[in-house]
Amino acid sequence: MKLSEGDNAFFELFAPFSKYIIAFGVVVFLYMLGIVSYERYECNKVCAKKGFVDFRYKPQGRFSGSSCFCLTEEDLNQKNKIPHGTKVKI
Repeated sequence: MKLSEGDNAFFELFAPFSKYIIAFGVVVFLYMLGIVSYERYECNKVCAKKGFVDFRYKPQGRFSGSSCFCLTEEDLNQKNKIPHGTKVKI
């Protein structure tokens, strides 16, 4: 596939900044990974402090915020279902 003159001009415009664009993408990816890991850790800590057996963490989606559910022994014994648990604030 050959690029047209307009496409070449477009790519040549951003070529000097390609290193910075890639570095920015990597920083954003690592930041998001760090946020999810930290919130998962906080969810685990809150549920353990309240005396629950386990937890379920749902990371932030496109249209919803992250949520943390603490699970009891009864919730864990349910077969073929996603346990609901008790929603807590992180």
